[in-house]
Amino acid sequence: MISSRVFPIPVRGIPDFWKRLQSARASFLVLDYDGTVAPFQVARMEAYPMAGIPDLIARIRNRTSGGIAVASGRPIAEIEKLLGVPGIMTIGSHGCEFHDSDGTLEIRKPSQIQREGLGKALEAGIRRGIKDQLEVKAASIALHTRGQVDDEALSMEKWAVDSWTPIARLHNLEVRGFNGGVELRCTGLDKGSALQILLARQPEDAFCVYLGDDETDEDAFRVLLGRGIGIKVGNADVPTTAEGFLPDIEAVKDFLEGWDALAPEGHQED
Repeated sequence: MISSRVFPIPVRGIPDFWKRLQSARASFLVLDYDGTVAPFQVARMEAYPMAGIPDLIARIRNRTSGGIAVASGRPIAEIEKLLGVPGIMTIGSHGCEFHDSDGTLEIRKPSQIQREGLGKALEAGIRRGIKDQLEVKAASIALHTRGQVDDEALSMEKWAVDSWTPIARLHNLEVRGFNGGVELRCTGLDKGSALQILLARQPEDAFCVYLGDDETDEDAFRVLLGRGIGIKVGNADVPTTAEGFLPDIEAVKDFLEGWDALAPEGHQED
């Protein structure tokens, strides 16, 4: 009999979640970063993970022989500096960068026409006088509005959508909102396409789960339909493709404790 004490928190919408994990022969867990394991901060490089979560990720890494990964819109260098857990798969820049647990780094580069579009978007932002709010990544450009007055943030985000959408149409790009801004990204480079690559490396019977809080995580949730389980962190009333829900980052910490206790032990590849 399974003691309820073993399960730190129920996964809303999936009452048998922990039993399914416990009975699995293999498992694979992917975590978004900001808003999932780390509280949002106005100063982006102060967004450290909640206390205790890095230790749990390291324990799961060891227990499952690397059956855990972190995926983010941030560049890999930022994720790894903030998280401080070596030896795990890290996906950065919405699936543009892959840093394998063995140290191998793979970069999926934008096409020439996509690079041209990103350059035009940057130039438009500089002309607008918002250079300090822009972040240039390997395959995208992001406008950050966190910490600004609501009206000012909304005005800047509207400008970005209006200005970048015509560029996107001509350069194989897409404009996507996220919690705290707007981003112009390369189509085909997202958390969903990155997750497809990771899933192809897992055993067919692996119990695969993705946790995320943002609109950018919906790409991953869609990929998991019929293959695994997406779990949304935050407001359960917001439309989502995810099947399960956790209310906040504190709940994510409890979830990781449950995963550490019940996930099947992994085995190293030959």
